[in-house]
Amino acid sequence: MGGRLALVVASQCDELPGIRDIDTLARDLLDELSTRGGWASVTADGAPLINPDHTDLRTAISDAFTTAKQQQATLLLSFLGHGHHDAAVHRFYLLAKDSPEIADGDRAIDLGYRIQTELNRKDKGKLDGLVVIVDACASGRAVDVAANEWFGVIPRNAARLELLTASADESPAYDACFTRTIIKTLRTGDPAGASQISVDSLRAPIAKGCAKQDPGHLSLTRSGAARALRGGDPSLWLVPNRALADCLTGRPSAELVDQLTRDLRSTPDISRCLAELVTHFPPRLRLAVGPSGSGKSAIMGMLVRACEPEIIPRKYIRAAVFLDAASSPLSVAEELAAQLTNTLPGFAEAAEHTAATLTEEQLRTLGALDRLVLVPFALVETTRPVHIIIDGLDQPDRGNRDALVAALGAMTSDDTVGDLCVIAGVRRGTGVEDDPHLTHGVQIAVELPSARAIVDATVSFRDGLSEADVDTTTIPDTTISGGWLISRLLTEVSQLPDNWSSATESTLSDAVGQRIADASSPATGEQHTSTSATQVDQLLAILTAVGVGPALPFELCRRALTKLGTTLSEAELRDLIASLGVLITRSAASTPNERIGLAHLAFTDPIQHHLETDIRAAHLAIAENLDPDDPQQFLDYRAKSGARHLALGGRSSEALKLVDSLDSDRPADNLARWTALLPEIAPTAHSEVLTTRNNIASWLGETGEPTAALAAFRQLLPDYERILGPDHPATLATRHNIAGWLGETGEPTAALAAFRQLLTDYERILGPDHPNTLTTRQWIAHLEEDLG
Repeated sequence: MGGRLALVVASQCDELPGIRDIDTLARDLLDELSTRGGWASVTADGAPLINPDHTDLRTAISDAFTTAKQQQATLLLSFLGHGHHDAAVHRFYLLAKDSPEIADGDRAIDLGYRIQTELNRKDKGKLDGLVVIVDACASGRAVDVAANEWFGVIPRNAARLELLTASADESPAYDACFTRTIIKTLRTGDPAGASQISVDSLRAPIAKGCAKQDPGHLSLTRSGAARALRGGDPSLWLVPNRALADCLTGRPSAELVDQLTRDLRSTPDISRCLAELVTHFPPRLRLAVGPSGSGKSAIMGMLVRACEPEIIPRKYIRAAVFLDAASSPLSVAEELAAQLTNTLPGFAEAAEHTAATLTEEQLRTLGALDRLVLVPFALVETTRPVHIIIDGLDQPDRGNRDALVAALGAMTSDDTVGDLCVIAGVRRGTGVEDDPHLTHGVQIAVELPSARAIVDATVSFRDGLSEADVDTTTIPDTTISGGWLISRLLTEVSQLPDNWSSATESTLSDAVGQRIADASSPATGEQHTSTSATQVDQLLAILTAVGVGPALPFELCRRALTKLGTTLSEAELRDLIASLGVLITRSAASTPNERIGLAHLAFTDPIQHHLETDIRAAHLAIAENLDPDDPQQFLDYRAKSGARHLALGGRSSEALKLVDSLDSDRPADNLARWTALLPEIAPTAHSEVLTTRNNIASWLGETGEPTAALAAFRQLLPDYERILGPDHPATLATRHNIAGWLGETGEPTAALAAFRQLLTDYERILGPDHPNTLTTRQWIAHLEEDLG
């Protein structure tokens, strides 16, 4: 089920002048779509439909809709040929080979009526979105017809549509320039575009390449009462953008950067921050620190894409990681290594050499960032600083956050990798910016935009709104909590809040509430039910449990929704995701690797205020759909986040079992997993807390930190004695570990005394022949020998 199907038509009307290379253009277009975008031709022979008569054309369109609906696939219709607009009846016709020059409904295809009819047919299934591209004279009138006729049927039958026409009105289409430019852009890419070439992103190249044509565009990517998403739904992309070659090309975060850098309004403060981040060297650590909504992540995206070339050198950033709630040292190290392999000459060979030559001691003691990034980097010959981004350093849950902060501090203080520089984004007020590990870095303040800037951005990007609609006397001079996030939301909500331009501290929360209400409203033409509201509520609960960033596999989200009582097809889930617009971020949309999450941490509290679904239930709905026999992307998510969901869902003992099953022969990685789990376990889960602390202490010792291990066991002992009692086996085992690590830290006399005292208790509680008693006697013998 699913997939991407295309019907490409080249139609030369016999009664009109010939279009040069029409057959070749159709074949070239389909070839680009299929080889690079995965669009499969819907025709039986896999070729374009060339010069059909009106009957064949009508049948081909009908069959394409039938096939796509049955497969619940995305359908792309492309027509190159002649068109006619009948102003008297306000109809736009596609002309077939045998159509008359002055078209009628008998021997030409009424585009608006035909698509409306095909969408409304009661075939089993539903389109996973619709893309219509028309290169014909007067095709701009198709936009008007579509707005009138398709609006009511799209939400029920496709929910997401993009229409691109060769003109925005009744203007002619010249020599298929529209299609030629599309093919060229698909082949060569768009250096100023996003990671994927979409219908919306083709408008600028067409307007530039076809001087006499102004392309028309319509997006009906809306559901409920929400306005169309700016730029359309990202799942309706055409091909990857070949001209875009930054460190995130082909990586999961590429589309996140698309979202961050779309509709940017560069202010003097943003330009200042960019300049300071680029020019502040040394030190090797630079922290962009600011409140939510100040644009920190957008600035990081601008650095990746070199959006201001007069400030940012091309390919200035060699790797970038945008952290989420479950980001760990291992996941960060793996992503950095994958990107540096592609962007830093010599790194791939160095990484291969490192993997083959690490000693057993190094494998045992080195953390993931050392093993996968720093040791290989030290082998690479560099002639200038190499910059990487780690954004959202405050985002991971506490255990992972502390480990990442410590690793980041060590990384940027290590002289063996003196050319490695880090630019990190940190939310002000979280305490991370004041962490002792980061004091050697320089902090660059990112401030909230003014209310005037937010109003100007909203006016610029919200269709139908102008400066005349704004009472400038109500705009405060102060900054507003939520900053740029407010303007992004206000471009999508169905109605602006009262006195929106006199923004207050509640404006962000009000805008989030309106966005949720819009998505929960019934789509045009549908009866009002509670179904939409329930689906939206459950999806938001799941994504709130996941946290910020595109982390949750799309199919796992579907499974979790089913667990909560909402069963959706792939197409229906994408419709639901699109209905929430800017609240959600996603990566690899409409591919097997699609992932989703909340777009910003600042949305979390307002969303939770509106939720009816229990977050604990959402955590368990995800956790209970993770199985060791799942596909690899599920297994990756299980390893990264499964224990977190179990713990926060109230199943701490199962979380411990999962983490225990993930233990490997790399103690540093094991230590990181257990350390990350500890803050997630409810303090009332005494046994699980004690077990986790015990495992952390044990793995500290295994990583070559005997003093830290001894301190951890000593802190653990009084809690074991208080909760389990002095004679409990776990309490005795902790005493055994304390005695053992006393010996390892150079205190053999104290260790001997501790073991002698423990032996007395073991003989009393377990008996003289118990294995633990015998092992203790053996330790005593060894220590007595060592002490002479």
